[in-house]
Amino acid sequence: MFAFCNKCRDMVKYTIKTIEGTAEVKGEEIKYNEKIAVCNECGEHLYVGEMMDENLDEIDKVYRREKELITIAEIEAILDKYDIGKKPLSNLLGWGEVTVTRYIDSQLPNKPYSDELYEILNNPRYMREVLEKNKANITGVGYRKVDAKLKDLECVTSEDLEGLPKIEIVSEYIISLTGDITPLALQKILYYAQGFFSAFVEEYLFEEDCEAWAHGPVYGEIYHKYKDYRFEPIDKCGVSLDVFEKVLNGEEIEIVNSVVRNFGRYSGKMLEEMTHFETPWREARGSLKKLDRSRQVIEKSSIKEYFEEVIESYKMINILDIKDYTIDIVGKIAI
Repeated sequence: MFAFCNKCRDMVKYTIKTIEGTAEVKGEEIKYNEKIAVCNECGEHLYVGEMMDENLDEIDKVYRREKELITIAEIEAILDKYDIGKKPLSNLLGWGEVTVTRYIDSQLPNKPYSDELYEILNNPRYMREVLEKNKANITGVGYRKVDAKLKDLECVTSEDLEGLPKIEIVSEYIISLTGDITPLALQKILYYAQGFFSAFVEEYLFEEDCEAWAHGPVYGEIYHKYKDYRFEPIDKCGVSLDVFEKVLNGEEIEIVNSVVRNFGRYSGKMLEEMTHFETPWREARGSLKKLDRSRQVIEKSSIKEYFEEVIESYKMINILDIKDYTIDIVGKIAI
């Protein structure tokens, strides 16, 4: 390594040393590891352009770390992670078109913008919310590219599932089992899973209340989570079903599997008709007309009692006998 030494008046070899340096950033003094080049002949400090750039980068990193601001490398990681350009990302976030470009060119972001970028980097679910909320801000091509990346990233891990309410875990499992289920059908499968589980096990599969909506039993939390799919199948990621064995016990998996196997073959509309035929929904609706809106709760005890009667009436010995009920009720609806 050679550089020009003013004292020696010649190109000389030099040694790189690290010392504690100080720099002022936005009126604040910070300490950082400064690299210096020392002439091997006379010990004079030398100017090396590349080293000066490295020191400036180090100052920037230290300041960002102390102020908890996102780094340039982390912003670039966002672009790569979601396959999105600098301007499209700025537009998606509702910022000025060149904001992200300026941040990558070393301008320091303010704390709120930095925090939002951190959230996007570390939380694909949040990025999904931003994408769906602000998709009008980017082109269709840009939306599809980010959407494709998110589908790869949204696969569920056991750690993700452990933090979710049980009803969401069961929903994720049903979606993974079927691979082609609409929000309407998902609601009804959840209802039947709750019913048969509570009747066979004498415990509730999850604690959330079901409501007697015009189109059958509905769990409000799950409706709001997937409502944007409307009549389309809910996207399924390539999660291994083994993941669910860490968060659902054997009885839960066995009964949900049987409910999906026996009820999942029918459309959401057919499942809706089946629930309309049953006592819990009808009693909760009372005198309401067919299409009247309602948030009336279908009591869990009512669901449990009804399916206990189903088990007794159809002389069900185990969950394999659920098929007898589905065949019979579909036949009654068709009459």
